[in-house]
Amino acid sequence: MEEYYRVVADLRQAYGPTAAAARDGQEKEAFKVDARRHFRELLRDRGATSLLEVGAGTGHDSLYFQGEGLRVLCTDLSPAMVELCQAKDLDARVADFLGLGVPTSVTVLPDGHGAALPGCRHRRGSPKQPRRCGQFRRVSPWPI
Repeated sequence: MEEYYRVVADLRQAYGPTAAAARDGQEKEAFKVDARRHFRELLRDRGATSLLEVGAGTGHDSLYFQGEGLRVLCTDLSPAMVELCQAKDLDARVADFLGLGVPTSVTVLPDGHGAALPGCRHRRGSPKQPRRCGQFRRVSPWPI
């Protein structure tokens, strides 16, 4: 647990206002746009009406899913990232995964390329990919 809270603190510092602003200005890579579209199809096939995005970052994916008619709740460790989400009129909160109170029964969806999968948007094998990503590939099946 101690390591978890150390990682949370490190990530909050790494994704402060400067990093958040820089990320918000980046154009989304084509493979991520395709993966996001595919993920939306999976959600539609399952009849999903809401999405909990853990590690929402700047909110670009959440905004897309909200525009597709889903009810979205964004969470991120970084207050600066959450402010950017809120500026896009997204329901966003500062929270870490353990503080969410997520029920033990969640629907696990295939991760595809990682787009819109909580906190895991990096290519497999990327040095940026957090070790914990495998634990967070979940979508909320309950109403937000």
